[in-house]
Amino acid sequence: MKIKLIIYILLLLSCSTIKNNKNNVKYEKIFYDNGKIQSISMKINNKLDGYTKYWDMNGNLVSEAIYFNNILHGEWKEYSINGKIIHLINYRYGLKDGSELWFYDNGNIKSEQVYKNSEKTQEIIRWDINGELIF
Repeated sequence: MKIKLIIYILLLLSCSTIKNNKNNVKYEKIFYDNGKIQSISMKINNKLDGYTKYWDMNGNLVSEAIYFNNILHGEWKEYSINGKIIHLINYRYGLKDGSELWFYDNGNIKSEQVYKNSEKTQEIIRWDINGELIF
């Protein structure tokens, strides 16, 4: 999986749009007016399919997600300005599936909510900034 990601990123960084006519695969880059990258995405038949990454106007990675046929399907991550993960959730065909985690800037878990087919399966669990469970 890591090798595929590296190859994908190298392809994306090498040009703005590459299209494979046989499979209708297109790698798309969008830029801000200041020239910095706004997003990189893989599309098949003009639908998001594969990794998509978004940056802010200053070049900081904001989020990354995996899509299948224009639907969230896989891990979605949101990052703080200092590059740490602040939000993590898995999707299965557009529905939340598994643990949704929120993090403090120090990396400790802030809260966890578990989903199955976007339905909550337990009460939310919360921790303080030091990692102590909040009752």
